[in-house]
Amino acid sequence: MRAFSTNIALVFIILISAGYVFAAGKNPDLPETALNLKVGSVAPSGTPWADMLEEISAIVNRESKGSIGLEIGYGGVFGGESELLQKCREGKIAIVGVSSTIASEIAPELGIIELPYLFNSFDEIDYVLDKVLFPLVSKKLEEKDLVLLMWAENGFKNIASVREIHSPTDLKGLKIRCQKSPIYYEIFRSYGADPLALSIREVARGLQSGVLEGFDNTPLFSYSSGLYHHINSYTLTRHTYQPILFMMSKKIYDGLSESRKSIFTQKLPQSSIRFRDQTRASMLSMQEKLKENGVKVIELNEDQKEAFRNSSQSVYRSIGRLLGGESEKLFEIISKELTEYRNAKKTR
Repeated sequence: MRAFSTNIALVFIILISAGYVFAAGKNPDLPETALNLKVGSVAPSGTPWADMLEEISAIVNRESKGSIGLEIGYGGVFGGESELLQKCREGKIAIVGVSSTIASEIAPELGIIELPYLFNSFDEIDYVLDKVLFPLVSKKLEEKDLVLLMWAENGFKNIASVREIHSPTDLKGLKIRCQKSPIYYEIFRSYGADPLALSIREVARGLQSGVLEGFDNTPLFSYSSGLYHHINSYTLTRHTYQPILFMMSKKIYDGLSESRKSIFTQKLPQSSIRFRDQTRASMLSMQEKLKENGVKVIELNEDQKEAFRNSSQSVYRSIGRLLGGESEKLFEIISKELTEYRNAKKTR
């Protein structure tokens, strides 16, 4: 009988202790369990993107009073963009930053953002990303087990090549690497080029062997990746804009306390535009670095820009066929908002 009573008392103590630990996790006045979260990125270290990730880590550490640490995997050490996206959905990686092209693998409508010459200015971009697309995309990604935290930036893409490019006709037959996206295929086919969807890790070898004669990307990526070693010219076509989606695994997010959730969904987004501005500021300096390393940077005149713009307009007639889903509906929303934004700006 005494042994039975002792066992009951022991069970009671264990239950009380377990209840206290559970309550401690919910009590905002008590310290929470330390967390170490993995962050996946293909951004090389020593770049403005890496600086952004380090600053994000500092913000999270400060706001969590040191209870949350971020383990950042630079340069794709946790996998390529598609792999990172899948791992994040599965909860194997807490946070990822991937381009809108890669995100469109699970939400095809996101390809709309990279339509050729869709935006005229960074003001338009910031308005559409933050005021128009954020709530729509957040809802779409939540269905895919992801939480959109904020928009970051890759930027306006240009054409890097072994030969000079001044007009669409100069691209005729050019074997150019592009990301795996129907939008990019259509853009470069409209220029008469031969687009090839190779992994970014295959580009240097492709340029060396002659399998490739060019690629498109931003000045920052073209320089920081070292690909400038394999090109002779860099033409500022600014043919498409590419944002980066900074996302968190919904499986991990749902397990956080409300105070910790707010760090990621309220505190971090406050720095979103500042992070984008930092990336934008680096683009001009990267263009200068390309020049310093023997790459001819070609600035197009207005007639040349218009030729590229006009040649790529066929893409707009094929949005539904290229992207499917609700892409046409999303394009209508963006077009309407851009028209209203531009008209409002004229009257100011």
